[in-house]
Amino acid sequence: MNLVNLLSEYKEYSGFCAAIKKGEVPISVAGICESAMAHFVAETAKEKKALVITYSDMEAKQLWEDLCLYTDDASYFPSCEYIFFDIDAKDRHKEHRRLSALSKGKGICVASLEAVLQFTLPAEFMKNNILEIAMDSEFDLEELCEKLVRMGYVREEEVSGKGQFSLRGGILDVFSVNSENPVRIEFFDTFVDSIREFDKDTQRSIENIDKTVIIPASELANLDSKALSKKLEEEKKRIKRKKADYSKLIENIDRDIEAMENGREISYKYIDLIYDEIPTILDYYDKDSIVFLIEPKRINERSKSFEWEQGEILQSLSEKNLLIPARGKLWKSYADAADKIQSLPLVSVNSLTHSTVNYSYKAIFNFNTKTTVSLHGKVEYLYEDLLEKQKSGATVVVLASNRSRGENLAGTLSEKGINCRYIHDDAEFKKGEIVIVRGEQSKGFEYPDLNFTMISDREIFDAGKRKS
Repeated sequence: MNLVNLLSEYKEYSGFCAAIKKGEVPISVAGICESAMAHFVAETAKEKKALVITYSDMEAKQLWEDLCLYTDDASYFPSCEYIFFDIDAKDRHKEHRRLSALSKGKGICVASLEAVLQFTLPAEFMKNNILEIAMDSEFDLEELCEKLVRMGYVREEEVSGKGQFSLRGGILDVFSVNSENPVRIEFFDTFVDSIREFDKDTQRSIENIDKTVIIPASELANLDSKALSKKLEEEKKRIKRKKADYSKLIENIDRDIEAMENGREISYKYIDLIYDEIPTILDYYDKDSIVFLIEPKRINERSKSFEWEQGEILQSLSEKNLLIPARGKLWKSYADAADKIQSLPLVSVNSLTHSTVNYSYKAIFNFNTKTTVSLHGKVEYLYEDLLEKQKSGATVVVLASNRSRGENLAGTLSEKGINCRYIHDDAEFKKGEIVIVRGEQSKGFEYPDLNFTMISDREIFDAGKRKS
């Protein structure tokens, strides 16, 4: 057995999987404690593209970190802060992370409700603008550069940050927002002659590679400034017909039109002039995917406060003549999002009891899980606990943050009369065995019906600490 193949002998889980296979969704699951949620999601979604929705960014980030123990295909989609004013530089770290998550065609993506409701790059544009450049492939350099601009990349003399490219003769440097390092692509006429990663600070090569994948660099990449300028001119005519004095607003609109004509980025505040329906991450999922709602009651409560907060922001912008009246909807309403979510294969995951807020379920399942008790640095408690579990024939996985700690712990436990061994990341272990595995998770958990326990070494050695 391994960490993502634990539940096959669990009768309740077998019934749950059968319901999914038969299409008996939405499904409500109760009894999954917070520390077991990452494992439950990973095991359920191991062959599907999945979206996991939580009630806060903090919870989403923590769940993503825990998921990384079970899969290499987990990503985190944070919420973003909209910028309504012209500034020369802004931190695009979150935007780049969002785009990287959206570009993946598989795996598990974790997002807060706020992130799910916010505008993002339309799915169709992302699908049509993932650029793969491989050795010996052929491109027209001028057309390639034009495409990079349409994808949101900025041309510079020298690449120093994500979302930039430069061209010198037949050498194209690009720093894709989903990459750790920029790439240098050398062309022989129209053919790719070499591709290599390089250090953005020293500009020195790191290694040769066979291909590179470049994704859009901005969530606003597909917006047509000319088309928007035309719509803004129409809005100005409509506003001028009103009795109230909107001269300041018109002045601000004129300034925005001029900024766009000079190549400045379109402001988020005009999104709903372009889209009849706000594009969101939900558009990236279909009936072959699976959506997990973590604590739907708390998600519903957060939706109310989020929509109130956004309403206050928009009212403030309108009062300052920075927003066209009755415009500026930058997010999907939770009611509309709930309709979309309900149309997808949905699993509602609750730690305590089932919740029927906004959703009606075709099947419900009750699981038995427990969060392990922190040892608060008292290692002797671990010895006592493991000796008892060894007598009962329990299967125990102890996580160690690094190999050295894991091997040392295995030696110490063996000296205490506990039969255990240190195993490598993907190694199999037997039922009834105590093993130590390199990995991290915020807390441990138990499946009492399977006599299985996972213990995190944070609970043994680092009580109260969290990954930064």
